[in-house]
Amino acid sequence: MADLAARAQNGQVRGDEEWVSVDLLDDPAKGDDEPSPDTDDVRSAPHGASRVGRSRVGIVAAVVAAVLIALVLWPDPSAPPASDAPPDTQAATAPAPEDPRLLGWPGRGPWAGDADLVAEAAGVWRSTAEALGLDPPGDEVHALWAGPVYERSVLVLQSVSPDGAVRVAQLTESRIPGSANPGALRLAAVSAVTLEPAFLGLTYAGELQPVDGLDEPDAFLVQVLPSPDLLEEGVVLQRLDGRQFVDIGMTGDGLSQVWVHSPRFGAAGAVVAAVRTRGLYPGILESGLVAPEQLVPTAPPVQLVSPDWGRTRGDLPEDYLDGMTALRALDRTSGRVAVLGSTPTPDGRASLIEVRPSGPGTPVVVTVGSGRVEAVSQPRPAGSPTEPAIGAARSVDGRLLVVAAGPPGASLLLIGADGAVVGRGPRTTAVWLDRDRDVAEISAQGYRDDESLVGRSTLDVSGL
Repeated sequence: MADLAARAQNGQVRGDEEWVSVDLLDDPAKGDDEPSPDTDDVRSAPHGASRVGRSRVGIVAAVVAAVLIALVLWPDPSAPPASDAPPDTQAATAPAPEDPRLLGWPGRGPWAGDADLVAEAAGVWRSTAEALGLDPPGDEVHALWAGPVYERSVLVLQSVSPDGAVRVAQLTESRIPGSANPGALRLAAVSAVTLEPAFLGLTYAGELQPVDGLDEPDAFLVQVLPSPDLLEEGVVLQRLDGRQFVDIGMTGDGLSQVWVHSPRFGAAGAVVAAVRTRGLYPGILESGLVAPEQLVPTAPPVQLVSPDWGRTRGDLPEDYLDGMTALRALDRTSGRVAVLGSTPTPDGRASLIEVRPSGPGTPVVVTVGSGRVEAVSQPRPAGSPTEPAIGAARSVDGRLLVVAAGPPGASLLLIGADGAVVGRGPRTTAVWLDRDRDVAEISAQGYRDDESLVGRSTLDVSGL
């Protein structure tokens, strides 16, 4: 690429319009021909691909050379104090069930070994289910967690119902407001389990002590019980808080801290992700949507999928945020999103996002830049998947942001209609063009190391 670099240096690129693009799509140390560790299309599914039983949540990630967003601890002063002990010292108080159909999780929480309490809660589950015409638990009921939450008894149980389905249930103490006397347990939620989830989501309406922020309409409290496999060094649980992911924080008994979910931050529920923050495979391991009376998470609104040309790193929290921004630009609340490329810019980050259609049609390329959406809908190149993708957006101050992404092993040149090089860089390249520059068309050309052409795509930007 030496000749290409020399030609780019001779192009009409001013100093305030170009910077060194650092590709955030792949690990540069990984070979271009080495396949990605993950080939599944939807990689932020709400649960692993393993069957219920002894199987464990699969690590869905790949090598990355990117910087994760800052992890911010939940600042709620009323939350239970987090344990200073490492996650692996959170001892279980009841053994894992021997039935291979059940979740192979040991019982956690200070009361998980209290057989009388578990039997009492199982009786409430059974009688409530029969009264409501629901499938009751089987003869054997096992505790996944049992203990106090804000001075209220909370139990999470599992059982194989007579119909053969595995079900989990949350029972929460219901106390008369202002009373110091123990209240009765009530069945708060029941969910069937078909695949082993990465975590269970506990929700509360008015059962716990008053918490700041819960007076907002439709707000509710959330708590997460993760799979024991997620409680290891370098893995954190995060939640979507507006337009950023923040650390949930764990207590010493296996449950996360409690937080208030506002409908303003997601009317459907709370988005939770398990994220590996260091090691060889950083990225989102699992993600899911927690909704009231729904113990097993469902698919989150943004479902990150792999680009057609593949990728050698896992999904990052900022990929989810970019996908959310791209969907919002298209007036959509959910969808399948592929991050074609992402690169830092002097004032933020620029990403090229492909929003997959829900039915037949052409995917849409959306450019996300500098923390706000400037979006144009352009068809993805209709030819070979080796062709670069390109998008552009006009900022409020009149500058033009051009972002291009190519397949593994490609380096890019961005060329104007007059033949002048306006940008160059790795397989993800972005450039700001000054508002005084008259550009009607931008082409992205991809080259291999031997300078052979990978592909070329052209974008008409005259209407921006």
